[in-house]
Amino acid sequence: MTMGLIRSVLRKASPKRFKGVVKESKSWHFVCKTCGYKKSVYDSGGIRYKAKPNKVALGRCPVCKKFRWFKIIKKNKKQIF
Repeated sequence: MTMGLIRSVLRKASPKRFKGVVKESKSWHFVCKTCGYKKSVYDSGGIRYKAKPNKVALGRCPVCKKFRWFKIIKKNKKQIF
């Protein structure tokens, strides 16, 4: 099942909850451990809702042009990117 399909099903099944999912997913960011490139999980096509912090994922960094480890962090209101 693709992430686009999951988003569509969630949006139609529970529009109110979907707004909360979108808001929380936009507060989670992938951060490249090598160059510091940042992008929100939601803008990358993902969903992260009620998740635990301090996770890492392997992905291709558009700045480094190589596969790198990304920290997945939650942006707090006090944090500045």
